[in-house]
Amino acid sequence: MVQKTAPGGRGVWWGIALIAIGLLWLFTSLGWFSWDFWADLWLLWPLVLILFGLNFLLREHPQRIPVLIAVGLLGGGLLWIWNARSGVQGALEQISIPLGPVSQAQIRLAPGVGRLEVSSLEEGSASLVEGPVRLLPGERLERRSDVRGSEAVVVLEARGRTSGAARSREGWELKLSPRVNLRLDVNTGVGETILNLRSLQVSSLEVNSGVGRVQIELPEQGNYRARIDGGVGELDIRIPQNVAVRLEAKTGLGGLEVPNGLLKQGDNRYESPDYASTANKADLEVKGGVGRVVIRR
Repeated sequence: MVQKTAPGGRGVWWGIALIAIGLLWLFTSLGWFSWDFWADLWLLWPLVLILFGLNFLLREHPQRIPVLIAVGLLGGGLLWIWNARSGVQGALEQISIPLGPVSQAQIRLAPGVGRLEVSSLEEGSASLVEGPVRLLPGERLERRSDVRGSEAVVVLEARGRTSGAARSREGWELKLSPRVNLRLDVNTGVGETILNLRSLQVSSLEVNSGVGRVQIELPEQGNYRARIDGGVGELDIRIPQNVAVRLEAKTGLGGLEVPNGLLKQGDNRYESPDYASTANKADLEVKGGVGRVVIRR
C-alpha cells in the first residue's frame, strides 16, 4: 500500500500567500479597492515574520493551520484598528513660491506615501507653485527654491519614516504656473498620482511611479518629451486630440492599449501620420511595470 503524505507546511503557506495576493490584486483592478489600500497593507509586513516563526514552532501541532490563520486574522485586525484609531495626522504645509521674473523652471516632486495631484494655476496668478502638502506622521518636507534670473529650480521631497498610512484623498495638491516653461520630474512613492498638465507649458516630463494608479493628461500645446516609467498599478495616459505623438511603449506584467489612428513603426513603436508636420507634438516613451497601460485620446 502506498502511503499518501500531506503537503509540507511551506507549500501550503506559499499557496495561501499567492492566492491572497492574487485576490487582492484582482479586487484592486476591478476598482473594489483603491491602490492606496496597498499602503495600509504594507503596515502589516511584521505579521508575516510572526506567522513564519509560529509555523516553525508549531510544525508538529495537529491544529497548526487553524491556529496560524486565527493568529494572523487577530494580529492583522489589531494592527489595523490601532493604526486607524491613532488617527494622528502629520503636518500640513502650505506651499507658495512667487513667480517673480521666472520664465523657466525645473520642478522635482517626490511624495512618500499618499495622493499627489498636480494641475494648473490661473493665468493671472503671481505664484510659480502653490498648494497644500499633507505629510504623514514621521515625515518632513525638504524644500528648495533657487532662482537665478529668469530660471528657477524647485525641489519638494518627503523625507523620514512614516508611522501611518494615507487613508483619505488628502495629500499633495499642487498647482503650477501656466506662464512658465517647465521641466517636470515626478517620483512617486505609494498612492494615487493625478497629473493634469493640459494647460501647462512643459518641455520635458519624467515620471517614475512607485505603487498606485497613475493618471496623466499631457499638455495641449508645445513640442515636448515625456518619459514615464510604471511601477505597480495602472498607467492611464491621455493625449489631447490636437497633439501628434511618437510613441515607444514597453509593457511589463499587464496589457497595453494605444489609440486608434497611429501607424506602427516597428516593435513597440507608433507614430501619428502628421507627426513631422504638426507644431504640437509629444515624443512619448512608456515603460510598464506591473499593471495595465492605457494610452488614449
